[in-house]
Amino acid sequence: MKKLLCCFLAVMIGLCMSACAGKDPLSEDQIAKLRERYPVKDLNNSTVGSMAVYYPYSMEQISQIAVDWVKVNCLMEDELISTSGMTGAEAGDPYIEAIENKTGSVIARTNVYHRFIMKVSESYAGTLKKGDTFTLLITDADMDITPDLRTGEFIMALMKPTHPTFQNAPDYYESIFDFMFYVTSNGYVLSVSGYENKEEYSGISVAAWAEKVKTLQPK
Repeated sequence: MKKLLCCFLAVMIGLCMSACAGKDPLSEDQIAKLRERYPVKDLNNSTVGSMAVYYPYSMEQISQIAVDWVKVNCLMEDELISTSGMTGAEAGDPYIEAIENKTGSVIARTNVYHRFIMKVSESYAGTLKKGDTFTLLITDADMDITPDLRTGEFIMALMKPTHPTFQNAPDYYESIFDFMFYVTSNGYVLSVSGYENKEEYSGISVAAWAEKVKTLQPK
Protein backbone atom coordinates (compact mmCIF):
# COMPACT_ATOMS: atom_id res chain seq x y z
CA MET A 1 0.00 0.00 0.00
CA LYS A 2 2.80 2.40 0.93
CA LYS A 3 4.59 1.59 -2.35
CA LEU A 4 1.39 2.22 -4.33
CA LEU A 5 0.90 5.57 -2.56
CA CYS A 6 4.49 6.63 -3.39
CA CYS A 7 3.96 5.74 -7.07
CA PHE A 8 0.71 7.74 -7.12
CA LEU A 9 2.41 10.77 -5.60
CA ALA A 10 5.29 10.56 -8.09
CA VAL A 11 2.84 10.49 -11.00
CA MET A 12 0.89 13.46 -9.61
CA ILE A 13 4.08 15.50 -9.08
CA GLY A 14 5.19 14.70 -12.63
CA LEU A 15 1.82 15.76 -14.02
CA CYS A 16 1.93 18.97 -11.99
CA MET A 17 5.42 19.82 -13.27
CA SER A 18 4.36 19.17 -16.85
CA ALA A 19 1.30 21.35 -16.43
CA CYS A 20 3.38 24.18 -14.98
CA ALA A 21 5.90 23.96 -17.83
CA GLY A 22 3.14 23.91 -20.41
CA LYS A 23 1.05 26.82 -19.12
CA ASP A 24 -1.19 28.34 -21.75
CA PRO A 25 0.09 31.55 -23.39
CA LEU A 26 -1.29 34.75 -21.96
CA SER A 27 -4.28 36.36 -23.62
CA GLU A 28 -4.13 39.90 -24.98
CA ASP A 29 -6.15 41.12 -22.03
CA GLN A 30 -3.82 39.41 -19.55
CA ILE A 31 -0.77 40.91 -21.27
CA ALA A 32 -2.34 44.37 -21.27
CA LYS A 33 -2.96 44.10 -17.54
CA LEU A 34 0.60 42.94 -16.86
CA ARG A 35 1.99 45.79 -18.97
CA GLU A 36 0.89 48.18 -16.22
CA ARG A 37 3.64 46.64 -14.11
CA TYR A 38 6.01 45.54 -16.90
CA PRO A 39 5.93 48.42 -19.42
CA VAL A 40 7.13 48.37 -23.01
CA LYS A 41 10.26 50.42 -23.66
CA ASP A 42 9.82 52.12 -27.03
CA LEU A 43 12.97 52.97 -28.96
CA ASN A 44 11.10 55.41 -31.19
CA ASN A 45 10.49 57.64 -28.18
CA SER A 46 14.10 57.57 -27.03
CA THR A 47 17.13 59.69 -27.82
CA VAL A 48 18.84 56.81 -29.60
CA GLY A 49 17.02 56.59 -32.91
CA SER A 50 14.88 54.14 -34.85
CA MET A 51 14.92 50.43 -34.11
CA ALA A 52 15.47 49.48 -37.76
CA VAL A 53 18.80 51.30 -37.76
CA TYR A 54 19.94 50.57 -34.24
CA TYR A 55 19.00 46.94 -33.56
CA PRO A 56 18.54 45.07 -36.86
CA TYR A 57 18.90 41.56 -35.38
CA SER A 58 16.39 38.75 -35.07
CA MET A 59 16.23 36.35 -32.12
CA GLU A 60 17.92 33.72 -34.30
CA GLN A 61 20.76 36.06 -35.27
CA ILE A 62 21.40 37.33 -31.75
CA SER A 63 21.48 33.76 -30.42
CA GLN A 64 24.30 32.96 -32.83
CA ILE A 65 26.52 35.76 -31.52
CA ALA A 66 25.46 35.99 -27.86
CA VAL A 67 27.75 34.64 -25.16
CA ASP A 68 24.71 33.34 -23.30
CA TRP A 69 21.03 33.79 -22.56
CA VAL A 70 20.57 34.13 -18.80
CA LYS A 71 17.87 34.71 -16.21
CA VAL A 72 19.21 37.23 -13.71
CA ASN A 73 18.46 39.60 -10.89
CA CYS A 74 20.35 42.76 -9.94
CA LEU A 75 22.38 42.74 -6.74
CA MET A 76 23.40 46.40 -6.90
CA GLU A 77 24.04 49.35 -9.20
CA ASP A 78 27.73 50.23 -9.21
CA GLU A 79 29.33 53.63 -9.83
CA LEU A 80 29.37 55.20 -13.29
CA ILE A 81 32.47 54.92 -15.45
CA SER A 82 33.50 57.27 -18.26
CA THR A 83 35.67 56.25 -21.19
CA SER A 84 37.00 57.88 -24.30
CA GLY A 85 35.10 56.67 -27.33
CA MET A 86 38.18 57.13 -29.52
CA THR A 87 40.71 54.85 -27.86
CA GLY A 88 38.96 52.97 -25.08
CA ALA A 89 41.20 54.67 -22.52
CA GLU A 90 39.78 56.45 -19.51
CA ALA A 91 38.44 59.94 -20.28
CA GLY A 92 41.26 62.49 -20.31
CA ASP A 93 43.67 60.34 -22.37
CA PRO A 94 46.83 62.52 -22.71
CA TYR A 95 47.45 61.19 -26.25
CA ILE A 96 44.04 62.42 -27.38
CA GLU A 97 44.53 65.71 -25.56
CA ALA A 98 47.89 66.23 -27.27
CA ILE A 99 46.30 65.74 -30.70
CA GLU A 100 43.47 68.13 -29.83
CA ASN A 101 45.92 70.77 -28.63
CA LYS A 102 47.98 70.43 -31.79
CA THR A 103 45.05 70.51 -34.22
CA GLY A 104 42.75 72.81 -32.27
CA SER A 105 39.91 70.35 -32.83
CA VAL A 106 38.00 68.27 -30.30
CA ILE A 107 38.13 64.65 -31.36
CA ALA A 108 37.57 62.81 -28.08
CA ARG A 109 34.09 61.39 -27.47
CA THR A 110 33.22 60.39 -23.92
CA ASN A 111 31.05 57.36 -23.22
CA VAL A 112 29.38 57.07 -19.83
CA TYR A 113 28.44 53.58 -18.68
CA HIS A 114 26.10 52.51 -15.91
CA ARG A 115 27.30 49.33 -14.21
CA PHE A 116 25.00 46.75 -12.65
CA ILE A 117 26.15 43.73 -10.65
CA MET A 118 23.95 40.85 -11.78
CA LYS A 119 23.49 37.32 -10.43
CA VAL A 120 22.61 34.37 -12.66
CA SER A 121 19.69 32.19 -11.59
CA GLU A 122 19.54 30.25 -14.87
CA SER A 123 21.80 29.86 -17.93
CA TYR A 124 20.17 28.76 -21.17
CA ALA A 125 23.29 28.36 -23.33
CA GLY A 126 25.50 27.03 -20.53
CA THR A 127 28.35 29.52 -20.75
CA LEU A 128 27.66 31.00 -17.33
CA LYS A 129 26.57 28.99 -14.32
CA LYS A 130 23.81 29.39 -11.77
CA GLY A 131 25.10 31.63 -8.97
CA ASP A 132 27.67 33.42 -11.17
CA THR A 133 27.87 37.20 -10.89
CA PHE A 134 28.92 39.63 -13.59
CA THR A 135 28.98 43.33 -14.41
CA LEU A 136 26.39 44.48 -16.94
CA LEU A 137 27.26 47.66 -18.85
CA ILE A 138 24.51 49.97 -20.08
CA THR A 139 25.46 53.17 -21.90
CA ASP A 140 24.00 56.39 -20.58
CA ALA A 141 22.25 56.90 -23.93
CA ASP A 142 20.45 53.56 -23.51
CA MET A 143 19.24 54.12 -19.96
CA ASP A 144 15.94 55.67 -21.05
CA ILE A 145 15.04 52.47 -22.93
CA THR A 146 16.34 50.09 -20.27
CA PRO A 147 13.91 48.87 -17.61
CA ASP A 148 14.75 49.35 -13.96
CA LEU A 149 16.92 46.28 -13.50
CA ARG A 150 16.62 46.49 -9.71
CA THR A 151 12.91 45.67 -9.71
CA GLY A 152 12.82 41.92 -10.40
CA GLU A 153 14.04 39.09 -12.60
CA PHE A 154 14.97 39.46 -16.26
CA ILE A 155 16.06 37.22 -19.11
CA MET A 156 18.63 38.75 -21.45
CA ALA A 157 21.14 37.99 -24.16
CA LEU A 158 24.73 38.74 -23.12
CA MET A 159 27.43 39.97 -25.49
CA LYS A 160 31.05 40.84 -24.86
CA PRO A 161 31.50 44.61 -24.68
CA THR A 162 32.29 46.43 -27.90
CA HIS A 163 34.34 49.16 -26.21
CA PRO A 164 38.09 48.36 -26.08
CA THR A 165 38.31 49.30 -22.40
CA PHE A 166 36.12 46.34 -21.42
CA GLN A 167 36.73 43.78 -24.17
CA ASN A 168 39.29 41.84 -22.15
CA ALA A 169 37.79 42.55 -18.74
CA PRO A 170 36.60 39.30 -17.12
CA ASP A 171 32.92 39.07 -16.26
CA TYR A 172 31.91 42.25 -18.10
CA TYR A 173 29.00 41.97 -20.53
CA GLU A 174 26.56 44.12 -22.46
CA SER A 175 22.95 43.58 -23.39
CA ILE A 176 20.39 45.61 -25.31
CA PHE A 177 16.79 46.27 -24.38
CA ASP A 178 15.50 44.59 -27.53
CA PHE A 179 16.81 41.26 -26.23
CA MET A 180 15.67 41.67 -22.64
CA PHE A 181 12.55 40.06 -21.21
CA TYR A 182 10.69 40.65 -17.98
CA VAL A 183 10.06 37.56 -15.85
CA THR A 184 6.65 38.16 -14.31
CA SER A 185 5.71 37.20 -10.77
CA ASN A 186 3.44 34.45 -12.14
CA GLY A 187 6.20 32.81 -14.20
CA TYR A 188 5.69 34.30 -17.66
CA VAL A 189 8.03 36.12 -20.03
CA LEU A 190 7.22 39.53 -21.53
CA SER A 191 9.45 41.31 -24.03
CA VAL A 192 10.83 44.64 -22.88
CA SER A 193 10.70 46.12 -26.39
CA GLY A 194 7.31 44.73 -27.38
CA TYR A 195 8.37 44.65 -31.01
CA GLU A 196 6.67 42.24 -33.36
CA ASN A 197 9.60 39.93 -34.10
CA LYS A 198 9.92 39.21 -30.38
CA GLU A 199 6.25 38.57 -29.69
CA GLU A 200 6.37 34.82 -30.34
CA TYR A 201 8.77 34.71 -27.39
CA SER A 202 6.56 36.94 -25.24
CA GLY A 203 3.49 36.09 -23.22
CA ILE A 204 4.57 32.48 -22.68
CA SER A 205 5.87 30.65 -19.63
CA VAL A 206 9.56 30.74 -18.76
CA ALA A 207 9.76 26.99 -19.46
CA ALA A 208 8.15 27.39 -22.90
CA TRP A 209 10.47 30.33 -23.68
CA ALA A 210 13.51 28.23 -22.73
CA GLU A 211 12.41 25.42 -25.04
CA LYS A 212 12.03 27.85 -27.96
CA VAL A 213 15.46 29.42 -27.38
CA LYS A 214 17.16 26.02 -27.17
CA THR A 215 16.37 25.51 -30.86
CA LEU A 216 18.20 28.78 -31.73
CA GLN A 217 21.55 27.88 -30.17
CA PRO A 218 24.57 27.28 -32.43
CA LYS A 219 24.95 23.61 -33.34
